[in-house]
Amino acid sequence: INRSLPGKSCPPHRHTSAPPLPMIRRGIRRVLPRRDKWHALQEYAVGEGNTEEFRLLRARDASVAALVNAHTTPAKAIDWASWESKIANKEVLSCLKDFHSDQTKLLDTVLKEDHLGAVKGQTAGWELFDAATKSCEKSVEKSELILRNGARALWISFQNPPISLLSQSEWLDTDQYWQAFVEKHHFYHNHLLSAVEDPESKEYDAKQKADLQKRWETFDGRGTTRQNNKLLYQRPSFEYYDVYRGPLIEHMIFYLTKTGGDARFFPENMPVEWFAEIYDIRFKVYNVLQRRKRLAHESTLSRESTHDFHPADLEHDGEAHFAKLIAKETAVTELTMGRLMGNYALFSDSYVPVQTGMAFYKAIQMDNGK
Repeated sequence: INRSLPGKSCPPHRHTSAPPLPMIRRGIRRVLPRRDKWHALQEYAVGEGNTEEFRLLRARDASVAALVNAHTTPAKAIDWASWESKIANKEVLSCLKDFHSDQTKLLDTVLKEDHLGAVKGQTAGWELFDAATKSCEKSVEKSELILRNGARALWISFQNPPISLLSQSEWLDTDQYWQAFVEKHHFYHNHLLSAVEDPESKEYDAKQKADLQKRWETFDGRGTTRQNNKLLYQRPSFEYYDVYRGPLIEHMIFYLTKTGGDARFFPENMPVEWFAEIYDIRFKVYNVLQRRKRLAHESTLSRESTHDFHPADLEHDGEAHFAKLIAKETAVTELTMGRLMGNYALFSDSYVPVQTGMAFYKAIQMDNGK
């Protein structure tokens, strides 16, 4: 572009390209000192103190170089004969000598080898390296995916409302995430510190374990600190019956009465219909016993009243009382069965067995004396 002013003329501007990179490198090399000639760095020392320190450094380097050049002869060999005369333990000396000779041979062999040529000549095995690189790249991708999902889950968990603000509303039935969140955080527990305790913390687990051991010692009292089952309903039936002797007696009596079998074949888990029948019988018995107790209590106006078939002190005398009651019922049953079997009245299926005149009269009245 040729620009001119009135009365003046300017030469045209010539646009030149940037100098090539090799020229810049050569220019830098001419300006900067070479790495092996570090003595030339003295010209960059500023001040008398720096100049003096650099001069002393060069003097020390010169003395070290002179000492190294003065001792160009190879190292002297070890005088093993001298050491043999000084060391009494010849076996140790022999081991040291053999080790030194082996290491010397090994180092000489390594120094004689052409390591650069061996590395350049190595062409096999790169397929394994490429496969490992691809595998690492896939692992990195999976790790990044896990990281993103983890960050997303942490963000969602951080944005969750506190337990005290949750409510069992209709959105719990449609939102599976919040439903799982509520169930996971023991929302249905009604303990006093439900608003401030963290069910996922180690302190909460330690508290639950301590409470479990306290209850275990209270109801079992056997000094057990290592429980294989957390809750009682998760324990095997024999351990359940071992702790609760009352249900064992109740279930055993029902089983023997129901089936007429042997106690050795008592099932580990009875059918659920049997449990329902046991509960039905129990509630009926309690209903009758409670009505009788109420009548006796209100009529006598006594301070204490006891259910029928129960001792006054159930905690201390209950086991002995029920043991005597079971023994009495067993003796009565055995006598009854012996009496029925003695007069052949037990297996009279097509007849009506009678033992008294009143029973005979009632048997005749069943079919009007026919």
